[in-house]
Amino acid sequence: MKEIGTDIKQLKIIYGANAIQQQIDVFKNEAKSVVKRADPESVHRIRVASRKLKNLFDLFQDQLPLQNRENWRKESKRIEKLFGKVRDLDIHIQTLNNHYKKIPNRKIRKGVRRVRLRLCQLRQQKQPRVRSWTKDLPDREQIVALTNWVENALDRDIPIKHFQQSEMFQFAYYHIQKQLNKMLFFEVFLFDQSKTKELHKMRIAARKLRYTLEALAGLYGKEVDFAVDSVKNIEQNLGRIHDADVWIKFLPKFLTEERNRIKNFYGYHNPYMRIEPGIKYLLDNIKKGRVHQYQSFIDDWKTWKREEIWMELRKKIFLACIEPSMQG
Repeated sequence: MKEIGTDIKQLKIIYGANAIQQQIDVFKNEAKSVVKRADPESVHRIRVASRKLKNLFDLFQDQLPLQNRENWRKESKRIEKLFGKVRDLDIHIQTLNNHYKKIPNRKIRKGVRRVRLRLCQLRQQKQPRVRSWTKDLPDREQIVALTNWVENALDRDIPIKHFQQSEMFQFAYYHIQKQLNKMLFFEVFLFDQSKTKELHKMRIAARKLRYTLEALAGLYGKEVDFAVDSVKNIEQNLGRIHDADVWIKFLPKFLTEERNRIKNFYGYHNPYMRIEPGIKYLLDNIKKGRVHQYQSFIDDWKTWKREEIWMELRKKIFLACIEPSMQG
């Protein structure tokens, strides 16, 4: 390989390839665990890796080979979609398990068991496809092509100090600012908890900002860790609120469908009366939990505003552009 010197194009390629390599490693490391269902979190880690890959493809799109980048992005999206649906089911089942443990009334528990049964049945239906995909994941055509490109780009290690040039910091500044602005666009909707769609979009924007910060954090040493932690907090809080919104929309529909299912099977509705109280109890508890979660998030947001977290982040990444030697 030629001497790197100050070739900013080559530096971006190497930096991006290194970040992509980390996500490919997750695919390889977690695949066996998913096939055996040894660790439920393996599905989550593959889903996150696919999302991070998609974000990296956007971040370093000008450094990726033109003839491959769209296919790679589509592949990461396919992986995210499959593992995302399975992960959501796993989370919902765990949520039900947590609620179930806290219910002392056996009559109430019947409804929760019925919801859990239906979700477990759906999860089981998806497992064969997940197992097949995961088994072949490291050998899929686009993943192999991506791996080969990464290996060619990383034919020797480059110390981080080589990347700490003003052009690299300007690159990072542009992308971090872009994602930060996208997240803060939704701030105007924060204080109206009925804006479920906008809160969910803010969560997605926060996730992209976090992935961008994590991908570029190596340039800054620990200088932007405070922002990564805050954005992760935002994503997690809005994620819990969104999960509650999904349940609040799902459970009334589930009640109607289960009532019809029981009527068609038995010819009358009486068995439905045994599960209805538990499902309504679950819905009521989720609604109450959402109110508490939302208020907790708003309190955190007000604290971040007082501490000028976002202004501090903007200052850090701006100063790095003009004083790159101070990083690391």
